[in-house]
Amino acid sequence: MCENAETLFTPKTIQSSEDWLSCHEEKCQTFQAFKDSKLRNKISKERNIIYLYIADQKIDDDFKQILLSYCQAFYHGMQVNLMEPKVQGDFMVIHNIPCRINQYTGMKQYDAEAILAKTIPMVPKSAYCMLTVTLQDLYPRPSWNFVFGLANLSKRTGVFSFVRYDPLFQGIQTPKRNLILKRNACGVMVHEIGHMFAIKHCTYYECTMNGFNSYEESTRSIRYLCPVCTKKLQLAIGFDTKERLVKLREVCESIGFSENAEYYKDFLLDFGRV
Repeated sequence: MCENAETLFTPKTIQSSEDWLSCHEEKCQTFQAFKDSKLRNKISKERNIIYLYIADQKIDDDFKQILLSYCQAFYHGMQVNLMEPKVQGDFMVIHNIPCRINQYTGMKQYDAEAILAKTIPMVPKSAYCMLTVTLQDLYPRPSWNFVFGLANLSKRTGVFSFVRYDPLFQGIQTPKRNLILKRNACGVMVHEIGHMFAIKHCTYYECTMNGFNSYEESTRSIRYLCPVCTKKLQLAIGFDTKERLVKLREVCESIGFSENAEYYKDFLLDFGRV
């Protein structure tokens, strides 16, 4: 990272008693702790591909390509492949995933732990990790209201839902609905994959790897990978940081994430490269 990179990031603060850090005790994961962690899933010649398993037929081809392009740029240096069910139909029904009706929304939710259990045997041998993508609402255990996503580091798999990132789910009417949904979906996707790299929730800055309790908390601002977490990811993958930023700027421009693209353009000015 450039010398003044930290000036582009805001220290993490707690703004509400409902915020993640108000409700969950998170120990800071230093770079050294990450480096020394025995839990790290290291990239190898045999396991070097990130798979996005599209388990929901409602996710159209345009959305799939946005997820693929953003993931490839964010995890620059990794190969990313789309993967779809071999049997067409409702994934949740086919695999008998337990469900319930959420007491607050009145909508159906599916058991994220059960989804992980079903998808673990599907993880390709070449996978660094596999992330299941769905538009269905999820819960991790009976006592929880919902969860945006869930990952199992040791099994190299995870699942995430972006239905709660849809403004309509929150009762918000906006002409920018599709843009907001796709941008938010990309954010939670790379967050969950970050956990599979053994990067824990960030407590240093407003960062992609922050924990979130609510839609409101997650969308107060557009978050980017902070200097601490970038250093962790760079150690894991070995990318050139400038090249990664250039790729992120290019991809954000191509998929219509103009605010993100401007951020990366400004960041690159610090490297003397635009």
